[in-house]
Amino acid sequence: MTAHHRQTHRNPVQATVVSVSKDQTTVKVSIDRIVADEKYGKRLHRSTYLMADANGISSLAVGAVVNLLPCKKLSKTKAWRIVSLSTKA
Repeated sequence: MTAHHRQTHRNPVQATVVSVSKDQTTVKVSIDRIVADEKYGKRLHRSTYLMADANGISSLAVGAVVNLLPCKKLSKTKAWRIVSLSTKA
C-alpha cells in the first residue's frame, strides 16, 4: 500500500476559515475542540490554527466551514489542503 493510497482514505478534518490571503491560495483555519480540565473536569475550549492550501477552491470567505486533509509540506507553515467546502460563510 503506497503512502498516496493511504492518504486518500483518511477522514477529512472540519475547520473554520479565519483569514484568506489576497490571491486566495492560502487560508488560515481554526480547528476547535473541547477538552476536560484534569483536576476539576470543567470543559475548556481550545483551538489549533493551521495554514491550508486553497488552490482550486473558489468563493472562500471568513467563517466558511471547510474539510482539510494533510498533504506534503508546501511551504514553511503550510502542510494541509482544502478538499471541499462544507458550509459557506
